[in-house]
Amino acid sequence: MTDSPLNCPQCNNIGATKVNFTFWGGLIGPKIMKQVRCIACGQNFNGQTGKPITAGTIIGYSAAVLGICIIPIMMIFLVI
Repeated sequence: MTDSPLNCPQCNNIGATKVNFTFWGGLIGPKIMKQVRCIACGQNFNGQTGKPITAGTIIGYSAAVLGICIIPIMMIFLVI
């Protein structure tokens, strides 16, 4: 089953399946990033843009999530 109309950026194969869980994004990260995995070579990439999911992408995503989660908590403690 192909979940992405784009070719794999690594091997140019058209077959890709949705990624449901990753260690860095849990259940939500792959859905936000539209992450799919190539059936032939295993490369993870964005199913809409065709760009590979790199370490920089993961770090940026993680920093944004941490910022969104930590800043409101810090605001609560600063007000108290």
